[in-house]
Amino acid sequence: MVDAKPDPIALPADFPVEWDSPEDAGRFWSRDPTHFPSSLPLLALEFVSRCQGGGMNRAFEHYGRPIRMHRIRVNCYIYNTVRTVVPPAEIAAAAREGEQNTLEAWPEIWDRWETEWMPEVQAHLSWWENFDLPGASVTSLRDHLSESIERSVRCWHMHFLLAPLITGAGSAFMDLYTDLFGEGQYLEAPGLTLAEDNKSLETDRELWKLSQRLRNADDGAVLVESGSDDDLRNELGRSLDDFLLKYGHRSGDGSGFAGLSWFENPDPVLAMVRAYGRSDSPDPAEEHASLIIERDRVIAIARGNLEGYPQEVRDQFDKALLVAQQSSRLQEDHAFWIDQQSLVRTHYVATEAGRRLAGAGVIDDPADVFHLSFEEVLNALDGLMSGDTDDKSDVIRDRVADLEYWSQIQGHLEIGVRPANGPPESVSSRGLTRFIGDGITQGDDPSLVNGNPASHGSVEGIARIVKNISEFGRLSPGEILVAPTTSPPWTPLFHVAAAVVTDAGGVLSHCAVVAREYGIPAIVGTGVGTARIKDGQRIRVDGDAGVIRILD
Repeated sequence: MVDAKPDPIALPADFPVEWDSPEDAGRFWSRDPTHFPSSLPLLALEFVSRCQGGGMNRAFEHYGRPIRMHRIRVNCYIYNTVRTVVPPAEIAAAAREGEQNTLEAWPEIWDRWETEWMPEVQAHLSWWENFDLPGASVTSLRDHLSESIERSVRCWHMHFLLAPLITGAGSAFMDLYTDLFGEGQYLEAPGLTLAEDNKSLETDRELWKLSQRLRNADDGAVLVESGSDDDLRNELGRSLDDFLLKYGHRSGDGSGFAGLSWFENPDPVLAMVRAYGRSDSPDPAEEHASLIIERDRVIAIARGNLEGYPQEVRDQFDKALLVAQQSSRLQEDHAFWIDQQSLVRTHYVATEAGRRLAGAGVIDDPADVFHLSFEEVLNALDGLMSGDTDDKSDVIRDRVADLEYWSQIQGHLEIGVRPANGPPESVSSRGLTRFIGDGITQGDDPSLVNGNPASHGSVEGIARIVKNISEFGRLSPGEILVAPTTSPPWTPLFHVAAAVVTDAGGVLSHCAVVAREYGIPAIVGTGVGTARIKDGQRIRVDGDAGVIRILD
């Protein structure tokens, strides 16, 4: 048998890579389109590297994983590589020990989240909320920004302490279920892990209540169909304000850091309220309750089919199901508290820094702050205190132009040198693959698009391409949502869409989990859905086969 050799990755001419070091050029780097489908401004990229990356590596250390994640910025996209922290001869043994530590932690993660980690996250959020941003001195604001970064790292440390349960437990249950009942039940297993409730479902219920308030108003039908956003704001009044105060500290721009939150710009909320009002949509609580009844019916059948098995097997099934259901809820709940709110709270601090710098003429617009590095922002605030207001306009113009250029070119998924051998097979690696998705091969027929089957059912409808949170209003009831990826702020669209298709993701991704929670077909990880499918085309989505047929 011939040993495999490292494989340099050929890149298209329009995506050249300038390496900072020969060592970087010899490594394997990958891009994560599930979480970061688009190019990002510098400050958002640094947040991902410092806070998310720092939190991840602390969690790796906690579980005894012999690896650390490193990130670089290439053409305004973020790329990741894994480096080992033990000698080559010790890697295999250290990896096995880290995997065992991770699996042993599963049963306690949910309890630690409820009793320890979630209260700590909420305490950090209260710290941010209680700080007077507009009234702070420049010195206090600078210190607050520095501490915000440290608190964000800690929040993301907790995120990645939770991650093994989120990505692994559902996958392990799928393995057990198909071992017991056959590969043909592959998509049935995730349906059994449907969560009783979560923060995304809760948010959607409150949105629906806003839509009903609007429908029941005098001239409600006119407001829904032709009223301006200002008309809707005026009619909803305090109800909308209360909703935004509780659920609006979230963003869907791909990083959760640079884009405006719902609280700052409620247009996506109003778009969903209008869509719910137009569709005469049923109460989402009742819809979900019916899905839970069906879930419990299938679980009862599965338990009945296990009656002849040893008690040890039946106990294993029940334990695996329990942690998988905890995983399903935790995926949405942790994102509400950590992925969205901790990022957005730090975003507010950076935005206030941008206001101060714009007021002093250092930058032209407060939003320009997101084109600076953290070090540059801190130094600029130092300059305000000392009277040194160095104009950053030229630097920012160059960076804006750079970002605009690369945003038109899709970042290559892999750069550098592909390793001779992939990571060892394990429970964790299978779970991660099912979360981010497998590479999908497309055939020669231009009318067919292949993807990972994610949620049962088949439906025909009009495809509506929605690439970011600002386009939520384009989706009409009964249309098929086609998107690069989805995150928790996108969840309300699932109550409007007839089906969902994404470029990124696997059977345990956010999109797949939420589609099953709403009982609509879904195909994820196509890689080419938003490119091959044209806005307004009629398509058929077969969520069981993982095939989309373009009908016109």
